[in-house]
Amino acid sequence: MKKIIKKPFEILIENWKIALAIAILLVALKLLFDELCMFKIVFGIPCPSCGMTRAYKNLLMLNFKDAFYYHPLFWLVPIVAILLIYKDFKYIHKIYSCKILWIVIIAVIMITYIVRFIVLYPEAPMDINKNSFLFRIIKLVKKTF
Repeated sequence: MKKIIKKPFEILIENWKIALAIAILLVALKLLFDELCMFKIVFGIPCPSCGMTRAYKNLLMLNFKDAFYYHPLFWLVPIVAILLIYKDFKYIHKIYSCKILWIVIIAVIMITYIVRFIVLYPEAPMDINKNSFLFRIIKLVKKTF
């Protein structure tokens, strides 16, 4: 039982530099671009996980309807995290090593992404960032030609 509780902390301690770098990157992105999503900053379109932070914020406030609105797969993140953290445990390793499971998870994420884009566009979180690097390059190319 102690090993189960210790495992996430061991991983965090082993990878503290990466965790710190990610935290610094997120703060910098928010301060510089008023956006947390690198994908949206570069390409201008939301990534498959866009809205996840807002979903968890609403979940913490027990606002389940808005949590599902911002990202209907917020419940999948803890499941995947458990599989990744505890993959060395006997029974979880069997689940973790099932390729079909990972294909299904990726398919569900991509189908949800496409459906959300169709249903929610241009509303947040599936809105376009017209100040992205890609949009700026396209504008520059149009002006040049």
